[in-house]
Amino acid sequence: MILRIGWMFDDSPAHYERLNSAIIDEVLTAIRGKGFWEAPSFLDKRTCSTLRELLATFISDNPEHVVGSNKGDERIWAAEHVSPVIRAFKEDPFFEELCTRFYGVPSQPLFIMANRLDLRDDRIVRSGGRWHRDRATPQLKAMIYLSDVTDANGPFQMYPYSQVESEAWNDRFELAGLDPADTRWDDEDFEQFELANQAYLKQFTAQAGTLIFFDSSVIHSGKPLVEGTRYALTSYCYEKDKKMVRKARKKWPRAAGPIEWAQ
Repeated sequence: MILRIGWMFDDSPAHYERLNSAIIDEVLTAIRGKGFWEAPSFLDKRTCSTLRELLATFISDNPEHVVGSNKGDERIWAAEHVSPVIRAFKEDPFFEELCTRFYGVPSQPLFIMANRLDLRDDRIVRSGGRWHRDRATPQLKAMIYLSDVTDANGPFQMYPYSQVESEAWNDRFELAGLDPADTRWDDEDFEQFELANQAYLKQFTAQAGTLIFFDSSVIHSGKPLVEGTRYALTSYCYEKDKKMVRKARKKWPRAAGPIEWAQ
């Protein structure tokens, strides 16, 4: 089952509300600063194992709802329709409150993306492709590793504090001959930047069940796999708007079910 942020404390509503409020302050401070906040053991090992098996079966049995089938980064959009546990991840009240305070307007997770990374002989496999920002303005996401993630099986990577408004990072881009206003960079163009900024790179190697909140306007990617498999869930949080639902349904027509706001 999903373990809410206050899992290890008493269940009184007042206590839970105070605890959540304090943790939300901590999470928001971290995300708005370095760009992420990390919590180990958010899901237990048994639940992670069950979800890996369930997603493997879904990918095998429902290729019409899998984007990137047999290409190494296989994605299920609106994966909340695959399992009630994944739906609980999407609809956790803590996440909704965090989204709303992050954006400053009523906001929610709109859908969950589940993905499996598998090594391929004919291509480089990495989650999300090349180095990028999802957009130039802040965007909140929450990722849960369903596999133990090492240096070898595609850990999530980012450059903390690299939000668009960071003058220090914009200077580093320009020194490497890159335009800081861009949102995606080819590997060959990004190589000089990587070499010059290795000391700043954050790599998320962690056990299954680890939760990572992050601002996807920070520069990030997945490290290419060299062995093994990696499963993860990612919650996409947006300002609540009917237009966003229409855009999402148009962009991901092969979703596992309707993309819609929670009631």
